[in-house]
Amino acid sequence: MKQGFKLSREVPKTFQDAIVVTHELGVPYLWIDSLCIIQDDISDWGREASQMARIYTNAYINIAALNSGDDTKGFLRTRPFPYTTLRLNSPTSEPANIYLITDYDESRPFIRGVYALRPRGWVLQEQYLSTRILWFTSKKIGRSCKKVEEVEDGGLFGLKVPDLRSIKWSEVFTDFSKRSLTYDTDKLPALAGVASAFSALSALSGKNQCRYCAGIWQKTLPENLLFFWKKPTCPSQYFAPSWSWASLNGQVEWLDGTFLGTYDLLKRVAVVDCT
Repeated sequence: MKQGFKLSREVPKTFQDAIVVTHELGVPYLWIDSLCIIQDDISDWGREASQMARIYTNAYINIAALNSGDDTKGFLRTRPFPYTTLRLNSPTSEPANIYLITDYDESRPFIRGVYALRPRGWVLQEQYLSTRILWFTSKKIGRSCKKVEEVEDGGLFGLKVPDLRSIKWSEVFTDFSKRSLTYDTDKLPALAGVASAFSALSALSGKNQCRYCAGIWQKTLPENLLFFWKKPTCPSQYFAPSWSWASLNGQVEWLDGTFLGTYDLLKRVAVVDCT
């Protein structure tokens, strides 16, 4: 791979398109997990999976093909020109052209889960850890970072890069539980990168490092136990203790305590051991 390879039909179309975009942006390197991680090699996968937080956090940009169901579909295609020209004649000034968007519908903003890429469990860390993302859909192109979100027609994807400093861990695992994974055993590894980023932010802010136990932080364990599953199913094998949201498959909802009204929180929970 370091010696290069021909961009032939053997390379999946989505990868070909990503290479084209990377080249046009003037970026010399492209990281694709299924190419850069040796497939069916458990040791290489384990080593590289632990580095994903660093990879996404330090990447110049993340290319996201929202409508590519798999790597054979591609995301660069000929699109109908989205604007129509309206010429205005004025008695007091020179004629001018106005460009009208022909396919804009503000009543249909981006809805979570509509696009093929969004529901995948492994994609969560890409969205949470990337500094900037370039989005491609069948009709639109957009970009987003932690501060701004722009779409070529002026609309919104609703995909602004989350600021980890302003969200709760319960929001992260609730979002993650709505996504799908091919293998049940990937549940905690797919979230490990985001957990690592949370830990690093805690260290930078001068807060004491707290222990990460099966998808929940020990410091906020009492609050993070206020969850319930929607239509849970048992996984094929054990990979998390019963008190963790990760122990069963299914969408998780977290109760923030507001339903209790005014109350005093008494913390009488302790993690004796977690391995």
